[in-house]
Amino acid sequence: MMTFRSLAVLTLSVSLCVACSDTSDRATPVAPEPVPQESEVWLDEVTGLHWQLYGKGSDNPEFLGIIPAEAYEYCQQLEAGGYSDWRLPRFAELQSILVGNPAVEAGGECRVGAPGAGTSDGITPACASTAAEGEYGGPGLQGCYWKEGLKGACDRIDPFGRHPYETLAADPANDKPDNWISYITFATGAAGYNHACSLAEVRCVRSDEPSAPCELNGQPCHDFYRSVAHCEQDLTSQADTLRVTVTLPGPLPVEQPYQLLGFLYESGPNWYPPIGPPAGGTDYNQVFFADEGAPIFDETTPFVMEIPATTYYREALLEGQFQLFFMLQSVNVFPPIPVDGDFVYGEGEAAIAFPLNGAEHSAGMLELEVELSLVGCPDDTPTACRDGSCAVDEAACELTSLCPESSSCHPDCPGDDDILSCVYENGFDAGALTVIDYPLAEGWNESDALETCATIAGVNNPRIVHGGGQSALVQQGGSASGRCVVEQDSKHYFLMDVGDIVCNFAGGVWESTGPYCESYATP
Repeated sequence: MMTFRSLAVLTLSVSLCVACSDTSDRATPVAPEPVPQESEVWLDEVTGLHWQLYGKGSDNPEFLGIIPAEAYEYCQQLEAGGYSDWRLPRFAELQSILVGNPAVEAGGECRVGAPGAGTSDGITPACASTAAEGEYGGPGLQGCYWKEGLKGACDRIDPFGRHPYETLAADPANDKPDNWISYITFATGAAGYNHACSLAEVRCVRSDEPSAPCELNGQPCHDFYRSVAHCEQDLTSQADTLRVTVTLPGPLPVEQPYQLLGFLYESGPNWYPPIGPPAGGTDYNQVFFADEGAPIFDETTPFVMEIPATTYYREALLEGQFQLFFMLQSVNVFPPIPVDGDFVYGEGEAAIAFPLNGAEHSAGMLELEVELSLVGCPDDTPTACRDGSCAVDEAACELTSLCPESSSCHPDCPGDDDILSCVYENGFDAGALTVIDYPLAEGWNESDALETCATIAGVNNPRIVHGGGQSALVQQGGSASGRCVVEQDSKHYFLMDVGDIVCNFAGGVWESTGPYCESYATP
């Protein structure tokens, strides 16, 4: 039997499950029987739900997590507090005990658990934590993002995925209901979907009221929708494999990089940048260079990696067109989106068809050589121009401050006093100060601008400034900068110098060619 490991690559909370019904069928306040003192049970007097006071294994340092199939069985067999009708909670029920992250709480922008929600809904900024990596702190006991009264540790680290354990919910992902299931990470306040072979935590629930039925068959949702994955299978010996020799174009910007990722993603017009879980490759295709015995990889020493055409947990073989993607991450930035100083491969490359022989997997081997490309501009031309080129300095870029009709700016741009700017420490850029602009003409007010800014991935310690020449476009609009335009509730806001990868991740439109006026413009 294979060893279960946690998927933690290129995801926001980085993972994924399908809402079986409507998230509005949350339990309403009832008058349940009182819970005896010193019980193993905690009663939420708002919803009337009984919860395990501690999650499974929360007081056992040797507990290494549980997969969803085992979690279902564990809850069904649980006897605690004099009750024997425990079950795995629906996402809406698990969401009802989350506090400290409004975007993920009930009624927030995060769509995990909503009708029709799929894996892509779990990797949006709205479902991520608003806290910086390593600086999480919810209002609950020991900084957990759960209601007062619940106990246990929420910050235990998955030894394989190297991130805090997720807590499972019963709702699977609409697009992949057989093997992706929803979760909330109470150490960070984030939510998402993860593979049904991934290790997680579980906190069972029960109610004096009957569970709401699913629309499709009339049975209780938690009793019908069960993620199924053949986690005991390991098909790597049957799978076709890529044997890739990876090289670098020059020296590394750091003495020791953080990790190298090599994975396969389903081919399609929008596959790059890959901001979701990979379709193929295993945990052996994620190399951490700080680990004991880690190989050397630099400009003089190539790295050879074998990538099997199986799913991450090896339980299924890949069939169809797939894109090969590599990223050498210089420093630990989460989620692992390529930033300046990283090296990548994959954009614009031809897809690879599996099985290799066009018929069936036969343990075939395809030899490839790839060279990674540096993200950002090299040292000799460090300035990024609007057209995507690099130059020695801003003067060397072909710049213009004109506002032609083809541009999104126009001569009647509002001034700096007409812009609310969110200044924050950029978690993707080692805490450098960054600005997002919210024009008053778009209908923004200070509270809405600050709330929106705080939900964007990578934003730490946000604050609103108004006027005084502090808006992004007044500072940078006439220089070598690029602009990302994001629409929310029929209003636009503008991110500067974030790059197309982060812009796509935010759901924005990257204006890579400009030109831009020196004050604001609304497209």
